[in-house]
Amino acid sequence: TAALCVALVACGRNSANAKPVGGQEAASVEAASQDNAPITVLEDNTGADGVRKICAKPYGICPRQINVSVKNSVIVKVEFIGGCPGNTQAVSKLVTGMKVVDAIDKLEGIDCGGKGTSCPDRLSAVLKLFLK
Repeated sequence: TAALCVALVACGRNSANAKPVGGQEAASVEAASQDNAPITVLEDNTGADGVRKICAKPYGICPRQINVSVKNSVIVKVEFIGGCPGNTQAVSKLVTGMKVVDAIDKLEGIDCGGKGTSCPDRLSAVLKLFLK
């Protein structure tokens, strides 16, 4: 089925290099999408420079992946893979340099065309992971 053939993009790679996921990862993606989870974390690591990067697969929006880097509670970089390039680039630039909590306050709950979510709303779900 399509759910079992979900292609996840490795953090920092472009979609042309995406590979189908099998085993437990495919099952967790399928379960998350069925439970209406906002995102599934694909990668979460902190570099020697203190920058924490989280890559996540969002559900209910056009982008296939959201990559966020944060240092000292400040957003360093946001990258959307897929979606509307102009809008996602604008959101990324607007939140870069912002404190995580301030970005969440501004983005959470934004709706796109009656979907009940949006790219900014799903970005806020990823940003909430940095508060844990």
